[in-house]
Amino acid sequence: MLTLRSYRDYPLAFSGDRGREFLSVPEQTEYDALSSGPGKGAWLLSRIATKELVQRFCDFKLNFVPDISSVVLTPAGHQELAVGIEGDGGQNMPRLRASFATSNQYVACCLRAHEEGEQFAVSLHRVEAQYPFADPANYTRSEWDQVRFAAPEEADRILGGLTAAKEALARANPD
Repeated sequence: MLTLRSYRDYPLAFSGDRGREFLSVPEQTEYDALSSGPGKGAWLLSRIATKELVQRFCDFKLNFVPDISSVVLTPAGHQELAVGIEGDGGQNMPRLRASFATSNQYVACCLRAHEEGEQFAVSLHRVEAQYPFADPANYTRSEWDQVRFAAPEEADRILGGLTAAKEALARANPD
């Protein structure tokens, strides 16, 4: 499952200091230890959006919806989270992993059943004007053909997608 969310999707969490209501007790401790600023807001946004995705997964696959604060997310790698549910609701739940990426006011979250040895990641980038100034040497011939045969307004989106895919692959397989 994959979702793209922004701060505007959670007005309750970002009005005043109500974001703690969405967090489990260990997450509240981690949140409180973060220094104030945009990084703290992005951290909270990533957790709330991922928890919402877990709720949708549980509703769709397991026919129950856990309370958002009972969903526990623990770090499991660079921008990767292990998923658990406090209480009885999580007994039949498969091992889930989540990956997220934040950019500006947005977060992209991906949730998957965890297979041993499998790694995955998501990447999120703003589309920047690059074409025709991008270096073709950074791309394979087939990748560059996608760019150079595209309409000018589409070329930057293709370059942005290729860059995001390459960075996600590099994060998923850091060796």
